Amino acid sequence: MADPARDGAYSPASSESPPLRVLPAAAPAHGEPHKYLIAFAVVLAALMQVIDCSIVNVALPDMMGNLGASLDEVAWVSTGYILASVIVIPLTGWLGSIFGRKRYFVASIVLFTLASLFVVPLTR
Repeated sequence: MADPARDGAYSPASSESPPLRVLPAAAPAHGEPHKYLIAFAVVLAALMQVIDCSIVNVALPDMMGNLGASLDEVAWVSTGYILASVIVIPLTGWLGSIFGRKRYFVASIVLFTLASLFVVPLTR
């Protein structure tokens, strides 16, 4: 029978330290190659929100003229928009956990873009 100590094999009874194991390099995190693209998409979506809020406020005088409403009456449009945003922001975390953050994010942008496109014929 072969002697493990003589063959160089590790034995807990021997005074030698165990051989070192070389672990493979860690794989990059999911999405790592596209981190700048992801950051650009998030910043672009935030910019869309700011621009949309500005559009609502800029359109108030036109709404007053076309609808024959006072500033107090038309201000409810801006208030309603702000209230809708306040309601949706906390729901975003919950909906993202149910549908997946990526799927929810993409669906939100597509829905926003479609709703904006449906408004275009109404402006002419």
